[in-house]
Amino acid sequence: MAAKNNASEKDALSDVEVANPPEDSISELAFSPTTNHLAVASWDAKLRIYEVSPTGVSKPVTWIECPKPVLTCCWSKDSSKVAAAGIDNVVKVMDVATSQVVEVGKHDAAISRIRMIEVGGTPILATGSWDKTVKYWDFRSPEPSGTLVCQERVYAMDASKDRLVVGTAGRDLDVIKTDDPLRMYSQATLVDTVKGQLRDIACLTDNSGYAAVATGGKCRIEYFNDARAQDSYSFVCQRKFHQANTQPPDYYSANSVCVHPGGKICATGGSNGVYAFWNYVTKQRVSMFPEVGESITSTAYDSSGKIFAYGVSYDWSRGFSGHRQNGTVKIMLHPVADEEKAPSGPAVIKPLPNWRR
Repeated sequence: MAAKNNASEKDALSDVEVANPPEDSISELAFSPTTNHLAVASWDAKLRIYEVSPTGVSKPVTWIECPKPVLTCCWSKDSSKVAAAGIDNVVKVMDVATSQVVEVGKHDAAISRIRMIEVGGTPILATGSWDKTVKYWDFRSPEPSGTLVCQERVYAMDASKDRLVVGTAGRDLDVIKTDDPLRMYSQATLVDTVKGQLRDIACLTDNSGYAAVATGGKCRIEYFNDARAQDSYSFVCQRKFHQANTQPPDYYSANSVCVHPGGKICATGGSNGVYAFWNYVTKQRVSMFPEVGESITSTAYDSSGKIFAYGVSYDWSRGFSGHRQNGTVKIMLHPVADEEKAPSGPAVIKPLPNWRR
């Protein structure tokens, strides 16, 4: 991996901290698709909504209170609603205009991921759970409009224009077409070269595929079209070299991946407290930034692609014994420079073998 450059070090110093962060670990960040609001799910049992200006000035505006830790959050496409779910097995949705909160669905175990999709032109909330199911809710009924049984517990999930990608505890990756949401369109298993448990999935903005990261410190770029199967590849994104290379490098969990709304660039963050930008088309690292002192648990771009947010907090990779009562918990906003939207430097990603089918 190429060395960090001075520009990356300088850019990291311009990152701005969000005021009044959560009191416990950050689970997920989600920017509104149409407004300047950021939703933050956390282990302190709240979903917080912040207003973020283009210059990075932020303030809390409202929140959803839950009885147990919140693991996931998402917005409706028109930003009129924001949803939260987690350890209490219940999905809650807030009407942003009125701040009214209603329960719209429930699972038999914790809900790990939620995403908004459209089925036949109707907005539907898809919920993935540790009860090994994905359920669909149209807000007009307390019962799900459909249930899809998965092979294992759902750990990661994301949606594109017409697909839902689900990652499970069994390292399975299931692709579902939203016009037929009760059927698995394709199924794959994470390749052996990408070690560890799946942590996050992000669909590519051009609807051509998705990125997936795992605890072994690697990211996988996978394309939907079989004709592009040979273009799929993996690369190391969370690694630390020792001075003078006297020892093998250390690998850290890749906890989060997100894709720039303009395409071509994805961002990763992990347990080593490092975030980086990659051009997944040209297979080049764009920028890598200094360690922030604690794990990065979630990342997100705003709708303009000009602000990159990352959550800094304990990621539970060392279990309960690794948790510190007064550990670092903060949300940082990084102003995305023009050069961070385009490749620079030599190609540093070595393609690895394709997925095992």
